[in-house]
Amino acid sequence: MRKSLSTKKKDEAESVSLLFSSLHIDSNACDWTSERPDCKYTTPSGKVIGIEIVRCINQDDEVLRMQNDLYKACKFCEKDLRKSGFGNMIIWVVFRYSLHRSSAKDPDFCNIISKEIARHLIYDNYPRNKDADKELYKKLKKEGAFNYKYVESISIITRRNDQLDIEPVLMYSLPIITEASVTQCIRAKNEKLKDYSKLPCNSNISEFWLAIAIPWNAFTQIGNLPEFSVDSEYAHIFITDPYEYKQLK
Repeated sequence: MRKSLSTKKKDEAESVSLLFSSLHIDSNACDWTSERPDCKYTTPSGKVIGIEIVRCINQDDEVLRMQNDLYKACKFCEKDLRKSGFGNMIIWVVFRYSLHRSSAKDPDFCNIISKEIARHLIYDNYPRNKDADKELYKKLKKEGAFNYKYVESISIITRRNDQLDIEPVLMYSLPIITEASVTQCIRAKNEKLKDYSKLPCNSNISEFWLAIAIPWNAFTQIGNLPEFSVDSEYAHIFITDPYEYKQLK
């Protein structure tokens, strides 16, 4: 891969590296200066193929935006809790499953999370069985030890230096790829293909391919996607991630 390529182009090349390798396409031999389509590949026989690359994310949900909101909230909490004297630890925060992105619009969102993490740090070592010590249980409940709006739980790793890091646990917030997500990508790119075919710079292209790249952390495995029909003028359509690929057309 040439060093002069932009970050966008390097990311595109990386997202289809397994696919290209499996199809015996030398990524270094591709023309990555093209934008419409994203790259051009010339076969050993001299046939020019235009390859469009699209990253597939389910636009119907806001999972990735929610991840970003939680990450920003955790960074805010770091500063807030450092002022209170907390340090020497990494705190992994598990948020409640009922959390919705609209919650991040709450002006007190970050402040509430900071207070809830602080309460977890204080109260998590106390028993929550009211039958063990009813008076203590009543006292803790009154102080809000069991009342959490956003933070479900925390895990702590002690570190040697005085640094404090707070990170969100996002296992349940993985982007979900569905048949509808893939179909949406294909429909969007079908419209662009009409324009690509008319460009003079693409007059030497014999056929167009579409490569749909799934994020590495997507919940759905390609092999588990159901078979479905594809209506498109692209000669071939592939769906790929860092581990496997599948030809849809």
